[in-house]
Amino acid sequence: MMRVQDMGTVRIVAEREIRETLRQRSFRISTLIQILVVAVVIFVIGATASDGPAKFTVGTVGGQSETLVESVDRAAAEIETVGFDDLDEARAALAEDEVDAIVVGGRRLFAHGDPDPALVATLQATAIRADGGDPAPVEVVAIEDPNAGAETVALIGSILLYAVLIGFGYTISSRVVEEKASRVIEVLLAAIRPAQLLVGKVVGVGLVGITQFAVTVVVGLLVAMLATDLELPATTAATVGSIALFFTLGYAFYSFAFATAGALVSRQEDASSTTSPLLTILVGGYVASTFAIGNPDGTLAQVMTFIPPLAPLIIPVRVATESITAGEFLLATVLMLAGIAVMTSVAIRIYRRTALRMGPPVKLAEAFGRGREPRRRAA
Repeated sequence: MMRVQDMGTVRIVAEREIRETLRQRSFRISTLIQILVVAVVIFVIGATASDGPAKFTVGTVGGQSETLVESVDRAAAEIETVGFDDLDEARAALAEDEVDAIVVGGRRLFAHGDPDPALVATLQATAIRADGGDPAPVEVVAIEDPNAGAETVALIGSILLYAVLIGFGYTISSRVVEEKASRVIEVLLAAIRPAQLLVGKVVGVGLVGITQFAVTVVVGLLVAMLATDLELPATTAATVGSIALFFTLGYAFYSFAFATAGALVSRQEDASSTTSPLLTILVGGYVASTFAIGNPDGTLAQVMTFIPPLAPLIIPVRVATESITAGEFLLATVLMLAGIAVMTSVAIRIYRRTALRMGPPVKLAEAFGRGREPRRRAA
């Protein structure tokens, strides 16, 4: 276990890792690429957001509305109708995104913000034909949707979290393997304890990672606000906050997991055999999070919320779509902290036992059952 007096040594190691990371040309290039990718993704989403779907689901209230929608020229737009008894029921369906718009009284169109131009033009043309050429337009009633764009923010956050967790996870793993392969670790462990070295490494690389992540998020938000027509949803602040929190927690969990994977081998060529299970978990979590964006209240999303390795990828999605309760968020955070504590303990134990082991990869059972903590040589 770490002691208070170890913190000074951890800080020195962390400062060393920060300097080493910032000096790497690959880190600077990867940061620029990451920012460019996020900017391009936002541009693409913004450019295609106004294309609109080819098929619309329109709620109708009143006989005139049904007649209007049913007479739509199907060559211009394919419209599926859903009848409602009253406006309140129809607006509830609109709020849940069960319909794209509501037509009331044959002349009024209710929609979130600015409805799709193709839908408005189609309904207006139909209204004119129905009235024998009467030019009176369909009145558009805009209803503010506080969660408009929430899925977009959740998707971008999920992609960014996935990429950064993998990137810095592999950074930690490769650093551990590099020190073992070059025998530098023997010199380091002659002066400090394995736990101090490992925790300092994780903290140093993590601080750089958090800074890089924050810069990318800020640039992404600026691009979204200044260079596209995307409107940030009301949940943006909460989403960004949850992404920042669970990036930090997720990094802490996976950094120690990847450090463990690196400690089990002594050559970079062997590292893929120990890191591939972690990559599989992250890929699976990312894929599941993309499905959860469309169904954040589903069983899959709810179960993933309380599984520490998967929670960092799913919780920002549920926060963005306002589908997670305060109690669920708090419980997930507590479970995540517990998972980090367990993973840290496991990582330090395995690192302590395998840091000076050379040769073929060490099996987990062997790392737990054999070996002694390497002792510091006399100065």
